[in-house]
Amino acid sequence: MNVLIDPLPEEWNGVPLNMAFQVGIQITQAFYDPELTHTERGEVIAGLLFARMDNVQIPDTPEAMRELLTWYMSGWNLDHAPKDQQTQKLLDYEVDQWRIYADFRNIYGINLNEADLHWWEFQGMLWNMPYERSSFLQVIEIRKKKITGSMSAKERSEIAKAKRIYALTQPGGGQKKPLSREEENAIDAFDKQMEAMRERKGILEQIAEEFNGRRNNQN
Repeated sequence: MNVLIDPLPEEWNGVPLNMAFQVGIQITQAFYDPELTHTERGEVIAGLLFARMDNVQIPDTPEAMRELLTWYMSGWNLDHAPKDQQTQKLLDYEVDQWRIYADFRNIYGINLNEADLHWWEFQGMLWNMPYERSSFLQVIEIRKKKITGSMSAKERSEIAKAKRIYALTQPGGGQKKPLSREEENAIDAFDKQMEAMRERKGILEQIAEEFNGRRNNQN
């Protein structure tokens, strides 16, 4: 399938599917919902994919269902993600909802609260927005960014703090991804540096006040 010359797909191997972008978002949320059991997750996803469709022949093996879902969720993407990012959760449609909504309004003039978009169309537009205008993609870049020893202490600290602000709960973790020891050390070092600067500033201000006080008494 080539979006430049072919219509966007509405079925898989003859099986009609619900390809609305809202359904793709809900399926993604179901994947990461810790309150769903494996069976419940499968039931929810099947209900979304085949909703309001009579006499649909649903794939009857786990292998066929996995193949369908792989195609449904990522068949639009022709690039290859680095291995270290394939298991990292970079996007949360709850956490990032307003960034995505605002970007589509500002960049495409599309109100996602009212839009009728194909799931693959939505994905293609989401990940190909101009970076300098997209708050969503800039946050994704922060989540992907690695802290290295070649950075200054201030830069490491600022990046670590930004990563902590935008961190997501990772699959199976139950908590936001913890900062590394290097990231924590960078924050501590920068905070200590700022505290020392504040202390020096306070001492200088105190000396200045005492000096001004003595000068006024002499006058």
